[in-house]
Amino acid sequence: MTSRGGGGPILVLLNPLASGGVALRWRPRIEAALLALGAVAEVHVSASVDDSCHWLAARPGRRVVLVGGDGSVGPLLPTLLAGGHTLGLIPAGTGNDFARALGLLGQGLESALQHAVRGPARPIDLGQVRWSLTAAPPDEFVPIDKPAPTDPAPQTVLFASSLTVGFDSVVAYRAETSRHRLPGQLHYLWATLAELRVLNAWPIRLTTTPALPDQDAAAPQALHLASVLNTASYGGGMPVAPTARIDDGQLQLLRLCQTTRPRLLRLLHKMLRGRHLGEPEVRQHRFTRLTMHCDKPLPLGADGNFIGQARWLEVCCLPAALPVVTRP
Repeated sequence: MTSRGGGGPILVLLNPLASGGVALRWRPRIEAALLALGAVAEVHVSASVDDSCHWLAARPGRRVVLVGGDGSVGPLLPTLLAGGHTLGLIPAGTGNDFARALGLLGQGLESALQHAVRGPARPIDLGQVRWSLTAAPPDEFVPIDKPAPTDPAPQTVLFASSLTVGFDSVVAYRAETSRHRLPGQLHYLWATLAELRVLNAWPIRLTTTPALPDQDAAAPQALHLASVLNTASYGGGMPVAPTARIDDGQLQLLRLCQTTRPRLLRLLHKMLRGRHLGEPEVRQHRFTRLTMHCDKPLPLGADGNFIGQARWLEVCCLPAALPVVTRP
């Protein structure tokens, strides 16, 4: 059996770092299941992001079955698009919000593999962010233990599930670098409570298309976060954007205005249950293009990975950009 791209055997890519190495432990079962399916496939264990990208780039036009989480998908998106690949995902991450939006959670490994190999694919939207950070004294940076370049050129990243800006990016950084590994949402909850001690807010100037109904583009607004969702959940299942869809040609901006620590804690509790919409500090807006400017460096995360800091950024939706195997 060949991929829907018609270019040769199915490519099965294992991320050995996903969720404590579960993908690597699954390898014997995956190879046995592929044999039982009669699928012609190449199995590759990733040594690094660059290794995975080089391996995929040398095999264009294939169905790629990735065993990993949201953080495994994001860095491969440019190579998947450039190579004309179709993506099938077997969830093996901590958060799995992208897999959740695709309807892929709750399957056994063999069932998930069969669907990734043989299931129908449809095009989904992706997000793209371009950002830069001008030179600044070290004490202006967000107080997290990651070095920032002094004079970086603009950078571009694609994301499938979310772009986090502000509070939740620092939470993502804590979750990514912590030695504590709790399951799913509990891991992000621990990182959130640790970050609440700091209670940063960022003065952000925003413009969107369509325009925000309540924001003067020239006036900064103090926000704890101003994050972008392509999926209904992030952070390991937090249903923060219940109307977000991966195939509607739009992204959703979630803003959380500056408030007190007790009030923020209550709002975060409501976000865990999807009951935050309608609260006066919470704003949500659909858009296709967005810009942000901030005098204070903004911490950024994409699909659960901390990616850097920015004083300005541009975000756009790439509609129907990537064929992905989904369930109804």
